[in-house]
Amino acid sequence: MKFTKLITVLFLTGLLISCSSSDENNTNDVNNQNTFTIANNSYEITNAYIKRDNLGNSGLYTILLTKGEILDFNSNPQLFSNDFEYGLGFVVRVPVEASILPSITFNYDEDGNSNNYLSVLSFSNQYQISNNEVQSYNTVMNQNDIVNEEARIIVNELNDGTFNFNFNAVTTLGQFNGSYTGVVEIIN
Repeated sequence: MKFTKLITVLFLTGLLISCSSSDENNTNDVNNQNTFTIANNSYEITNAYIKRDNLGNSGLYTILLTKGEILDFNSNPQLFSNDFEYGLGFVVRVPVEASILPSITFNYDEDGNSNNYLSVLSFSNQYQISNNEVQSYNTVMNQNDIVNEEARIIVNELNDGTFNFNFNAVTTLGQFNGSYTGVVEIIN
């Protein structure tokens, strides 16, 4: 059952981490807040989600940053808004006894030698959605594209209950970086 949950989380992360290329740059914030850039293309982030699962001695927090809504995260299949465009996903591992997502820097650790680390990074686009169900999507980047373990996400829960995420990586597609500050939907 735990293995099935992990596979489901990883699949959903890949599924939710899709992003479509856009010729439009985000003009909502001059500091490029709530955007990310990869291979000189900029993408706007409109929604953010966090889901926790346990696997053995680890807690897994999936952080999903999207353009479009996830309507029902727990349904099978998941339901998305028909205008869902792309998703960026991170999975960070913490000790199982950590009851909240800590406000720290999670560095990528391919071998999992540390207690708190980034284990999955994924970005997908070109979602084809019909009747709120994903028909297909394109995986643009995942953790196999990280060069020399040069990736991290900095997590900060702010005093007002919102979150700030800053992230960057060196990938085979080029430099990847971005940030999001705002409301995050916590998925149970």
